[in-house]
Amino acid sequence: MPIACPSANFSGKLTTTRFEDVLSSFSGIIDAIIDGGPCPIGVESTIIKIKNQKISILRPGKITEERLKACNYSLQKKENNKNIIAPGQLTSHYRPNTPLRLNVKKPKKNELLLSFGPLPKGTNGISLSEVFDLNEAAMNLYSSLADLDELALINSNDAIAINTIPNSGIGIAINDRLKRACS
Repeated sequence: MPIACPSANFSGKLTTTRFEDVLSSFSGIIDAIIDGGPCPIGVESTIIKIKNQKISILRPGKITEERLKACNYSLQKKENNKNIIAPGQLTSHYRPNTPLRLNVKKPKKNELLLSFGPLPKGTNGISLSEVFDLNEAAMNLYSSLADLDELALINSNDAIAINTIPNSGIGIAINDRLKRACS
């Protein structure tokens, strides 16, 4: 049987993947939080739609199109359906308070950097994965954005610049979330 669990974030806001981020978001609103440790995958699940024995991906996640094809599932072309039928399909979603800029090679003067690979010398920011590991980057995505969002507030930074993330494997899900976070 499928299992569904609600997210520990407000709709449209940054997803929480650590206890301290859930506590910060819901302080004074809920009575208790069970700390299950940091989320090992990081990005939300893959959501699929099955119609006429064909599968279409509504929201990319850890289970990729390649993995579904390897299981001999027939995949339907991406639908350009504007009807929202699954979580995470809104154009604007997963947003921190600080504006984001995607596919940045070098941040502007008053920007923080979310890097993919080692953080360049003299740059303020966080690396999703110093060794260019997409699974590590996915696991660190929301916690890194939360930390940079807080740092931007403290230091009055204008934006968070984000390096290009490869658009393959779980990188497709990372890029999907970042694109929505920029809207």
